[in-house]
This record gives sequence, structure tokens and C-alpha cells, in this order.
Amino acid sequence: MDNKDLENKKTIKNAYTKKAMNCLKYYMIFGAISILSYLIPWIFFSAFDFGIVFEFISLFFVYLAYNSLLAGNINLGKKDIIIAMIPIGWLIIYDFILLITNLGEVTRKCYLLLYEFFLAILLHHSIFS
Repeated sequence: MDNKDLENKKTIKNAYTKKAMNCLKYYMIFGAISILSYLIPWIFFSAFDFGIVFEFISLFFVYLAYNSLLAGNINLGKKDIIIAMIPIGWLIIYDFILLITNLGEVTRKCYLLLYEFFLAILLHHSIFS
């Protein structure tokens, strides 16, 4: 390998590392907003949702991955990113289980919303026709 190939690989590595760090910054911002969406009902209505634990774990490992990439330890950063994905998968499974257990309530609310929507359309057309 000549010097140009090594320089090219380093440039590509640095570019992808910066892109990954930018993505991790955005995830940390959206993760914090997501945690706030769990905290507000918990504080004001005492409605604890176990999903906040998964969010905290994921946000913690994303923070570790960001710091690892910032320090130049790319292999550790990759591992931390993969570990951060696992709680998000658990969160999706947890939300799916909650959806299945509350399916009756969800279908009832969807039915009422659709009923009100079509009723409003019919009333609107009957009034203005």
C-alpha cells in the first residue's frame, strides 16, 4: 500500500466516524425528549411506565459510544452502539405486549374516532349541500 491509500482510508474512517458521532448526538437529543415523555406522566399522574428503564439504558450506552468515538476508540464505540440497540428492541417488544394486552381498549377508541370522523364528514356535507 502506498501513502495515498493509507491517507484515503484514514480520511474515509474519519468521515464515517464524524457521521456516526453526529447521528449519536441527534439520538441523545431525541432520547432525552423521549425520556421526558415518560417522566411527565410519572410525575403528575403517578403512571410509571417500565419503558423508561429501557430508554435510560439505551441513552447511557449511546453516551458511552459517543465518548468512545470521540476518544478514537472505534471498536469500543461500535460495541456500545450495538449494546444500545438491544434495549430499544426490548422496548419495541414491551410496547407490542402492552398493545396486545390493551387491544380491546385500543380498538374501541379507534372505532369511536372513526365513527366521529365519518359522522363529522356526513354532517358537514349535509349542512353545506
